[in-house]
Amino acid sequence: RIRGGSGSGSGGGGFGEAVALAWAESGVDIDHMIREGLAADGDLFWLKAARQSNVAILCELECVLSDHRILVANTHLHWDPRLPDVKAVQMFAVLLECERRMKRPAYPQLDAIFIGGDFNSMPLKDYSDQYDEVPAGEDLVSGVYELAISGRLGVEHMHHPATRQSLLP
Repeated sequence: RIRGGSGSGSGGGGFGEAVALAWAESGVDIDHMIREGLAADGDLFWLKAARQSNVAILCELECVLSDHRILVANTHLHWDPRLPDVKAVQMFAVLLECERRMKRPAYPQLDAIFIGGDFNSMPLKDYSDQYDEVPAGEDLVSGVYELAISGRLGVEHMHHPATRQSLLP
């Protein structure tokens, strides 16, 4: 526990008590993923995706009293609504890094993962617009949210990079 002092003689109040946390942070960088072999080196798709390379900051928190550990990821995905496949790749990179950290040997197991941020995507769309054609009576779960919820994005999804192909020649 951390105990706050009584102030610096100016009549300031103390901080009370708080549980101490140990932490370490790093980022998700698609360029780095290519260098480390986590993404396909030389694959044109990944090389073009690396233009929006740094997509998240990750912070591992550990309660020093209980040894519980959580991973917090904060992301700000690409803004352009014409490029939902770029956002899907960025979310994939964030999830891949979270998974890699969960499976590290010789590290304590994570108790929870929290991913938040500005996804620049609508979770559910029930109308067509200039960016997506949504059939009448159907809904479209964005590629970003499909990945975040289910952990996969089928090639048939209209936001899948192979379908959208905005990153491909």
